[in-house]
Amino acid sequence: MVMQREEFSERAQIQKMDTNQGERARLENRRRFAGELAEGALQFFALEQTLGGQAGGFGAWLQATYELNEDFEEPYSKVVDDICQAFREVERCHGTAIAQHLYDVHSVILPTEIQNAADYLALGGQPEDLPALARSGIFLEHLDPDAITRAIDYMESAGEASGAYQAAKVETQDKTWDSGQKFQQTMGR
Repeated sequence: MVMQREEFSERAQIQKMDTNQGERARLENRRRFAGELAEGALQFFALEQTLGGQAGGFGAWLQATYELNEDFEEPYSKVVDDICQAFREVERCHGTAIAQHLYDVHSVILPTEIQNAADYLALGGQPEDLPALARSGIFLEHLDPDAITRAIDYMESAGEASGAYQAAKVETQDKTWDSGQKFQQTMGR
């Protein structure tokens, strides 16, 4: 019985040390925030210029990154870097038009969401569906092209965004799809 108490006491001390280290890191991140905010503004402004995004859109991205990290778990500069890197990757893989659209709509803000929403658009998904799909959480998980296509088909058949993830996960008969330039074809819709 004594050993169990000692083990419990040791675990509690380790947890307290981890909590103290986490708190110190948060305080340091908060202290560095003012300087990193200015650098973040420059990064988002440069990204906006590169993508040809809506003028002044970087302000919404500054606010979004602050809200993502308002507890200062990570340095603000890392959050900004991760988001900018996601946009650069989308531009590299899917082109400027998709990256610019995602930058301008502000409906997907996590790096993973940005990349997954780009896949959705590249495979023919409708831009006007992005906000509802983002709220449903479908872009939080990487889906293979077949699953994305099932989600697109579901949405095109007047499905609700809340059911798109389930539709994407349901295996159906093989379907063929053409990933080439579907986004550009559907932008005017």
